Amino acid sequence: MYGLRPVIVVRSALQVLVLLLVTRLAPAADAPKAVCGNGKIEAGETCDDGNTKDGDSCPSNCRIEQCIETSSTRSFAVFLEGRAETEVQGVTVFVRYPEGKISIPSGGSDEPVKRSISDTPPDLLQVPNDLDYGLREVMVGTKPFHPGRLFTITFRDCQGATPPAASELRCTVEDAADSAGGPVRDLRCSVRSP
Repeated sequence: MYGLRPVIVVRSALQVLVLLLVTRLAPAADAPKAVCGNGKIEAGETCDDGNTKDGDSCPSNCRIEQCIETSSTRSFAVFLEGRAETEVQGVTVFVRYPEGKISIPSGGSDEPVKRSISDTPPDLLQVPNDLDYGLREVMVGTKPFHPGRLFTITFRDCQGATPPAASELRCTVEDAADSAGGPVRDLRCSVRSP
């Protein structure tokens, strides 16, 4: 009985040795990748609101880049595009901007946000809402208006960032209505250097 014991130890040692070799040779498992839009903030995300759409509290990529604002500013003009004879009573546009390069001071509908909007046509009332990666601007006319320049946004540059070109900002018409409250279709918006 004493002579059988070393065989058992050798087998156990052999199993341990095989286990060590397999675990060292096996590739390390990759860390789970973040899934944007699942409602959980995971590695690489700064927010996750449960969807992958822009225009709400979190951008479509679940990441809001940080910006240390400088005193340098740059402006971009937003234009409503469509047939010249189209009459619009109200419009909501969303301007997605590269938040790691430019920023609007403060946030939401605070006074600094309102002051960053200029060159609005006469007879238009406006309500801006900055989401720290995009600006939603609701505009209602006291009388119908036509496609053309809507407003200018003045941004602050971010420290150490290359200033963006107008092509890096994206504009979307989210909603538009005529004087009867009916939908106005075939409108687009664009962002240009003033």
